[in-house]
Amino acid sequence: MNAIVPVTASILEQEAGLSRALIVETPFRRHSTSDASIFDPWLELVKSAKLDVHYLEIDRTLPLLRNLDLSNFDVVLLGGGALPFARERDFEKLKTFVHSGGRVIMTANHFMMGSVAKVNELVVPFGLRMTDTEPAPKRNDPAIEIEAADIAKHDLTAGVGTLKFHRPSPVAVEDEQRGTILVAAPPYPDAGFVAVAQVDRGQVVVVGVSLWWNWISSQKESGADNARLLQNLLTKP
Repeated sequence: MNAIVPVTASILEQEAGLSRALIVETPFRRHSTSDASIFDPWLELVKSAKLDVHYLEIDRTLPLLRNLDLSNFDVVLLGGGALPFARERDFEKLKTFVHSGGRVIMTANHFMMGSVAKVNELVVPFGLRMTDTEPAPKRNDPAIEIEAADIAKHDLTAGVGTLKFHRPSPVAVEDEQRGTILVAAPPYPDAGFVAVAQVDRGQVVVVGVSLWWNWISSQKESGADNARLLQNLLTKP
């Protein structure tokens, strides 16, 4: 049986000096959604921010990062769907990348089984620790809204006034010389939903959601500055 699937694509001119981002997993998979319009906010973010994005498919038989030279990138994002398959070799490459001035973003939560433990393999030595839990569900399970007073003033939060999180997991700072809570977590007074660790010239950022592309487009999390924060994180240091 043959099927015709309509596809449209826009080819943008390559520009020099763009933020080069490696996304370790791709949202464009058959199990992601039955409504492709959910990708529109992400595609618009890439276009408007002029990001040079490279997607890396997960091959469970290989290290996530294969033999890639990470010095070719400014930012590496490991999504919750990829993290459970990360190996020690991957973490060693990421540590070298961060010490050299790169930024690693890790998105994980209790919903994505195994992702939180993998985050901690990398971030605990840098003074952060994520907890594999989520807030108790409330009636209709609404998103948690974070106002400006609970968002730290930081380069990474520029232009961010409100944020929303659905079923997020918290991350705490264990080394205050390195770590900073960027976005508070009201259900967890000593933790946050977004935190950053400064490592030599580089940074490690932990975001308490696993489906980063859904976080900027879902109906429950709409009407906030989630996309602006993600743009900031993906823009080269």
